[in-house]
Formats: sequence, structure tokens, C-alpha cells
Amino acid sequence: MNYSAIIDRAIQKYGLRPKRTQSLANICLVTDQEGKMFALKQSKQSKEKLLLLNHLLERIRASGFDYLLPWQKTVDDEAVVRIGKTIWYTTPWKKSEEDVAPSPIELIRSLGKFHSLAQSQVASYQGLAVPLTTEKLDHWKKRRDQLSQFSHLEEREFLSPFEKSFREHQELLEQTFDFSIRGLEKFLQSESARIPRYTLCHCRIHPSNIVMDDQQFYWIDFDHAQVDTPVRDLAMSIHRLVPRTEDQVELSQLLEAYEQMNPLLPLERKLLAVYLSYPEPIIKIIGRYQDEAKISYEAAYVKQLEQEIRHLEKIQGLIRDLWTTKSRQSAAKRVVNKKRSKAKR
Repeated sequence: MNYSAIIDRAIQKYGLRPKRTQSLANICLVTDQEGKMFALKQSKQSKEKLLLLNHLLERIRASGFDYLLPWQKTVDDEAVVRIGKTIWYTTPWKKSEEDVAPSPIELIRSLGKFHSLAQSQVASYQGLAVPLTTEKLDHWKKRRDQLSQFSHLEEREFLSPFEKSFREHQELLEQTFDFSIRGLEKFLQSESARIPRYTLCHCRIHPSNIVMDDQQFYWIDFDHAQVDTPVRDLAMSIHRLVPRTEDQVELSQLLEAYEQMNPLLPLERKLLAVYLSYPEPIIKIIGRYQDEAKISYEAAYVKQLEQEIRHLEKIQGLIRDLWTTKSRQSAAKRVVNKKRSKAKR
């Protein structure tokens, strides 16, 4: 069965009567005879995982989270279908007529609510939880080694504008990378890699996975969702949802918005500091630059790198606050206890 025949079969399974179909990236946009639009998506995940995921998302929606799209049911009352070796699901298609976007604060506040509601829903699925292991630490160390290889620029007589920009900020990158690795090592050693609590994490936080209609926004593409620490999504959100041209958003406000819905535990704050210090966006930019390295793209790569460096500089204060919060609270508590002891005398 060829790909076109597979799509036709999937459309039939969902009982859609298409007036028009259009391929967009990894989805098929289906417009039915009444003008309603649906996103038919092929997934690389198993049917069993997607069925469980849909079950959890539906329960979270029923708990009062309105920022999720329902998955359409087939004529056989299934949310997921298998056609040959391919797996599909369908949601309503959403697109705003106006060029508007939710603010990072709105998005991260809704993420906090999602994590809070999802925590009780995944309580019965702790066996699916992703433990924090040395595998992640090894991956981060491998990335640091790649950064070190790129940083051996002193051997070059002439540097490109991108390489010059990298060299100017090399010390900051190395320091924040070292902090992330030392912090993760400390966590693995002292906490035996025990995550304080688990929830359902999106794991692919990105502006492209947020859609809007004329009323509100929706989180989409949960295919890679896992039972994991909420810190994973939160760090990803702070890295990816803040426009690099946006100077008005205070990062502390983002954290405050999240904690209005889902207050972090003390250990989670330290773990968030570790995740935030891992310079993932910069590593990806350097990787893309090395793959392409064409003169015509040089200015664009320099701009991207410098925007991410400014974001990394901006985030340092939040990292310090998160890492030292417990220490300051303990010191303050000791001062209070000392004053009380003196008063009793």
C-alpha cells in the first residue's frame, strides 16, 4: 500500500468526507465537506503508548485543563489507528486569523497547571517513570567534549566572525557547562538519582507545538511525552519560549507564574538550576554551523549565537537564586532560632 492509499484509508477510518487534503510537514490537513478542518498526524510512537497518552490527556482535560485538543474517534470508537505499519491520530485543526501569540508568562503558568493536574493522573504509572541516570551525565559530558574540540581555535590563523564571537564568550560557556555537569554529578551521588516527584512531561516544548484559534492557545504534539520530573519541561520552556528579542520578560516572573500553579520542592529548584545551566540551544547552533559553515549563512549564525549568549547571561541570576535558595533559607532559620534562644534567656 503506497503512502497516498494509507492516508486515504486513515481518513476513511475517521469517517471524514474530505473536500480537500493538503500535506504539511508531518501531518495531512483535511478539510471536510462542511469546511471543518482536521490534522491527521502520523506518529512514530506505538499504538499502545498513544492510547495510554490519550487516556491521560482526556483525564487532565476533564480535570479543568482547557489547553488541550481532543483526539477524534474513528468509526470504531478508537482514538488511534494502525494502517499497515503506520500509526495515526487526528485532532481539530486550529489557526488564528490574527497574528497574535500568547505571552511566555501565560504559557508557563498553563504548564504549571498541567503538571499539577497530571501528577495525580500518572500516580498509577510510576513504572513508566524516567529515572535520572548516568546516561544523561555521559551525554552532557560528550557534548562538553564536542564544545572543547570546537574551542581549539588558537590553532587557526584566521577566524570566521562566528568563531570570533564564540571565542569572546568561551569562558562563560565553559563555566556554565561545568556547573551543569558538577550539579548533575552531585545530584546523582547524593540523591541516588531519585526524582522528588513525577508528572506527565511534554518533552518537546517548542513554539511550533503551540497553536491558537481566535479564543485561546493549545498545547499539541505530545507524542514524546514521558513520566518525568516537571523540571525538565520547565527548563525547556524558559530556554525556548522566551523570544530572544524580548527584553521585558523577567525570568523570575516566569518562575513565579509557574509556581502559582505548581510550587517547586527545594530539591526541584536545585535540579532546575542544573537543567537551566546546560547550554543546549548554543550546542545546537554550533552543531548546525559546523554542518553547514557556508559564508552566506555566517551573519545569521553570528546573530543566533549572540542572542543565545545574551539569554545565557540573563539566566545566570536565576540559576544562582535557585541553587542558593535552600542555603539562604537554612541560614535565615538559624538566625531566627538563635534570636529565640536569646529571648528565652
